[in-house]
Amino acid sequence: MLTAATDPDATVRQAACKGLAQLAGKNELPKLVALLTKAPDTDQQAISQAILATGRRIEDNAAVSRAILVGLKNADGAPAAALLKTVAYFGGTDALPTVVERVDS
Repeated sequence: MLTAATDPDATVRQAACKGLAQLAGKNELPKLVALLTKAPDTDQQAISQAILATGRRIEDNAAVSRAILVGLKNADGAPAAALLKTVAYFGGTDALPTVVERVDS
């Protein structure tokens, strides 16, 4: 499904994101985060929702936050804003300084 999330056809990408939101797990989370940092504007919402849904299934919020923080280092603009919102949701001591720094800049 991750391959389909980068398909040239927007309909295929959207369907893949919906499937990933339902099925992705801990191993797919970093790949979803990386995907968001490069995604076209039209796909960012669906990928963000897949990241959030995947994170909710993972019982370790700190691990979810760490995966998002890694991707946030390479993100800017709308993807960075989406990742900041998501990492704030999952929280953790590692997340707070990054969120504060990014919001202040």
